[in-house]
Amino acid sequence: MTALYDVITNGIFIFSVFQIVFFIFNIRKFEGPFFVFVLWILASSGIDAVSIFMAKNSIHNIYLIHVHSLIEYGLLIIFFDKLFTKAGKRSPIIMLYPGLALILFNSVFIQKIDTFNSYSLTAISFIVVLLCMYYFYVLSDLNYTLDKKLFLCITVGSVFILHASSLIPLLFSNFLLNAKSENEIVIWLLRALIILIIKILTFYALLPYLFSKRIQI
Repeated sequence: MTALYDVITNGIFIFSVFQIVFFIFNIRKFEGPFFVFVLWILASSGIDAVSIFMAKNSIHNIYLIHVHSLIEYGLLIIFFDKLFTKAGKRSPIIMLYPGLALILFNSVFIQKIDTFNSYSLTAISFIVVLLCMYYFYVLSDLNYTLDKKLFLCITVGSVFILHASSLIPLLFSNFLLNAKSENEIVIWLLRALIILIIKILTFYALLPYLFSKRIQI
């Protein structure tokens, strides 16, 4: 089981590096919400790659999760701000600064940078899942073409799946710390597999954006 986990994390590392190179060269072709979405992919891939490298070399990397929490929350709130603004709906941007302040407060005073910040990560995933669900509802009433709606469903859906799948290990993180190692590895193996699948899905979902004006918003 551990060997399979290593294979999957190696896959995440390789694909993360590939995504970084590809999107750095193509980032200027993205506009509006999907420029921010690509920034999120670059930030996540960069931190994933560095974190995996450090873990494999027995270097402490927990503090990177705290950094990633701030970056991910900020970029995803801005992403949804632009999506909802384009749709003529109320933006969630009001949640940006209070959310960042609470994440920082947790990292400084409660779950410090040498501790796994499960409180912040759980709150972020919960908020993102709710925003995704609301956007799906909004999207159903928008006068977009079918291919544009499909594109948005896949990209927003990938964020939804990633964060919905995060909630299970995060909500039970205290239990997992006391669980048998073979039970714990199964949970994190499935989580790593979902991350790899989502990375591949978002990459292929964004490719049509580079070649078709019809799906751009």
